[in-house]
Amino acid sequence: MLATVHERALSLCGLDRHVEAEALLARHLDLYEASGDSRAGSLLRLLQGRIAVGLGRFAEAEEACAAARDGFLALGRSYDAILASLELATVYLAAEQRERLERLAVELVAQFRAREVPRETLAALRLLARAAAERRVTRELVERLRRRIEAAHAPADRLRPSLL
Repeated sequence: MLATVHERALSLCGLDRHVEAEALLARHLDLYEASGDSRAGSLLRLLQGRIAVGLGRFAEAEEACAAARDGFLALGRSYDAILASLELATVYLAAEQRERLERLAVELVAQFRAREVPRETLAALRLLARAAAERRVTRELVERLRRRIEAAHAPADRLRPSLL
């Protein structure tokens, strides 16, 4: 049930129906709490961040995405933390906080180089940093990089709410 609710809320966000996604999530918060999966809290925060950015609540979105990233890092889930960081990049982009976006991009390269993520992933993060420095980051670029990073990882490593 949780996976269905989570995927539906993500789909609603993808259709720019953030108010509906927020209402759906509010009705089913108990599923996240009862799941028993250590990732559930971070998945919830990431979804809350996506909803908040879609509703123009940038401070809330930033807090939620950063909390999700930190939660995944605490669990040793670098890949999931990278995806949360890319969501945070979209928050900064939407809020027109280019300096924060640039700092985030530079930090991502350093942070995940130290965690020995795959070369393809690091290359994507470097591309984000270069684009941020040149102030050429777009939502489409972030989405393309996200897909590129997902393709570089084994299916077992992917962020899959369906495992909850």
